[in-house]
Amino acid sequence: MESTIMNHLRSVVEPILKKDLDELGWLKRVSVNEESSQISSEASSVFHVNVQVNLPSLLYPSTEKLKNLLENEIYFVCQKTFHTESVTCGVDCSVGISSLDRHLSSAHAQYHLLQESDKVEDNLGPGLANVSQFLAIYSCKGGVGKSTIGVNLAFALARRGVRVGLLDVDVYGPSLPILVRPNDTSVKRSPLGRSMVLPVEHGGVKMLSLGWVSPSSGVPGSGPSGGAAVMRGPMAGRVVSQLLRGTDWGKLDVLLLDMPPGTGDVQLQLCQDVQLDGAVAVTTPSNVAIADVLKGIEMFNSLGVPTLSVVENMAYFECEGGGRHYPFGKGGQKTRKTIGEVFGIGKSSFFEMPISSLINQSNDEGTPIMLSNSYQGQLEVEIYDTFASSVSQALFIERYNRTSNAQGNLNIREKDYSIDSSNLSIKINSSSQGFTIRMFLGNSAEQINIDGKQLRARDPQTGEINQETLAEFGKEDEKDNERIVITKTRNSINTILDEKWTPKSISRKGNYGFIVDWNDGAKIIYSVSGFNL
Repeated sequence: MESTIMNHLRSVVEPILKKDLDELGWLKRVSVNEESSQISSEASSVFHVNVQVNLPSLLYPSTEKLKNLLENEIYFVCQKTFHTESVTCGVDCSVGISSLDRHLSSAHAQYHLLQESDKVEDNLGPGLANVSQFLAIYSCKGGVGKSTIGVNLAFALARRGVRVGLLDVDVYGPSLPILVRPNDTSVKRSPLGRSMVLPVEHGGVKMLSLGWVSPSSGVPGSGPSGGAAVMRGPMAGRVVSQLLRGTDWGKLDVLLLDMPPGTGDVQLQLCQDVQLDGAVAVTTPSNVAIADVLKGIEMFNSLGVPTLSVVENMAYFECEGGGRHYPFGKGGQKTRKTIGEVFGIGKSSFFEMPISSLINQSNDEGTPIMLSNSYQGQLEVEIYDTFASSVSQALFIERYNRTSNAQGNLNIREKDYSIDSSNLSIKINSSSQGFTIRMFLGNSAEQINIDGKQLRARDPQTGEINQETLAEFGKEDEKDNERIVITKTRNSINTILDEKWTPKSISRKGNYGFIVDWNDGAKIIYSVSGFNL
């Protein structure tokens, strides 16, 4: 009975990655207990089915959908297999969801891609050894509400069952002690060692800020009543590194890093200390803030860190009459167009946060809106919930792409190649206005030329056809009086394009990514899966 159900569940297609559970390796076990009874001439059986699923991360955004898919399949199998005219079949099923530890928490557990736990500890230190992913929250321009966004995102993720941490990296002006006021803010020593401390826990989030560190530490600006944090950039970088590495974070699905404004020593230090999985950019509708956030996206791109979402804070307010007003202009449309064209970030990754007296009040009271019980803040809570869901999905896919691309399958022109990304070479082929991919496969090698236009029309993370880019390709170029002709088939795109859509340079960024500098000025980070053509 267990094997019959297990075989059927293996073919269930997961809704986010669109792969069956057998390929993903998420099914751990199936157990069945049968209760039989006889009433008159009619026999009945009730099957108690328990399914255990091991997700690579609790950031997985569609847990309920996956549970429903599994339960429906179990009902179908039991009814089809055991229900007859003489036997009545009942089914009682439960699906348990759990997360693997860091050293097993790749999306493809069967590949054993991640480093052994002792090597992870050597690289990251004992405090970070069980942190699965790192997400930066940045703005480059001060006063745009970045810390408010970061704090509420952390609690929104915690509401979804994610094990989340939040580090206030802005050592020059720590905001966390003002925005969140736990009953106990004492920073205690960790059993991991004399130089290690435990984070403050509140509302399901582990947090630390220089504002909670004892003034006796000797660090300028430390403590709740600390003075100005007067220190040069290199010293600030060392303080941030100590806060990050010297904290015993325990098991986390994601650690959020609330960055200081700018693109200086602190940002560079963090990118050297950990491999950031992604970033969230925060801006306002003003042109000055948008210009700065463009610089921030470009900086993180240059370091191999993709910007997963862009938040336009204080975008609008709603009056009592129900109207929506944009006091700083409708910068959101311009933001989406500019950032989308230059960096390939889709419209679904942009969020507008309202000007809200409730959020301001919750900040002043030290109770983030995501922890508030007020019924009045439903609009704000719903936006943060949607934002958290989007970030969860982007991080989950990013994690899957990183691990599956290290050693997995690359599909080009309907042919699968088993690759190791460390042995993958992608260069510009100027003669074909595209790329030359060289793959070393065991004792042999293979070289494939691909059209640059084919790649540009694909999602940089999944390789799927990007409808927004197709629409852009389909517009008439009035300047050159040309029309871009699109012919779309099941798995290919044929185009006649001018040179602005061709690649100028490509370089490896991060562990499993490549950044392409296009002739039209766009700079886009592609995972290896982005080359699935």
